[in-house]
Order: sequence, then C-alpha cells, then structure tokens
Amino acid sequence: MTELAIQILNQPYSQVEIFRFAADKQRAKTVGLVPSKEIIILGVILIFIQFLDGIFTAYGVHAFGNSAEGNPIIRSLMNAIGHIQALVIVKSIAIMIVGYLCLVSNQISWIAGAMKGMIGVYMFAAIIPWSAIIISHVA
Repeated sequence: MTELAIQILNQPYSQVEIFRFAADKQRAKTVGLVPSKEIIILGVILIFIQFLDGIFTAYGVHAFGNSAEGNPIIRSLMNAIGHIQALVIVKSIAIMIVGYLCLVSNQISWIAGAMKGMIGVYMFAAIIPWSAIIISHVA
C-alpha cells in the first residue's frame, strides 16, 4: 500500500465522506432545514418567556385562584384538571409551536417578524402584568 492509502485508512473519515458531509450540510442550509441565528435566538427567547409566564401564572393562580387567569380557555382547563397540569399542557404545546416555527422559518418569510411580535405581546400582556401583581402581593 502507498503511504497515502495508509493515511486514508487510518483517518476516521475518508476525504469522500468529508466532502459528502460538507455538501449535505450546505444543501440543508440551502433547502432551509437549518434555522438562521436570528430565528434560533428568537426561539430561545420565546421558550424562556413561556417558562417564565408558566411560573408567574402558577404563582398567581395559586395565590389568587383560577379566576386570576385571563384566558377563559386556559381557566376552564385549570378548573377541569388543575392549574399546574393545565399550565404544563398549554406551555408544552406553545413550546412545540415555537420549535415548529423555527423549523419552517426559512420557508415562510414573516415568521421572524411574528416571533418578535409575540415576544412583545407576551412581555406587555403577561410578563410585566404578572411581575407587577406578584411584586405587589409579596411586598
């Protein structure tokens, strides 16, 4: 065997496999299977906000009752199965939706704007109000 053949055999991946992997990775980006850095950051922020809203809502509902939940559908679910179980279900679905939006973001141009809008809505309609309520309750 030649010295080059011995080197190729000793490497964990052959040059052909390395080129194929690089081409597949580039193809995945071209086809849109890899979300942009902006989408990943927005997705992480939205997931964090979902967790935070779930924690704040659980505290608020525990302190003030199910009537403290503003969404009538979630409130009904809380009345039926309990507030923790309802929040786990609803927030899990929301997180799955965020993940799906990240996956399809390269095919749908308006998703980044929609995700930014949802961050704003959650901040002003959920996180800030719950923060104020919790701070006033604790103080």
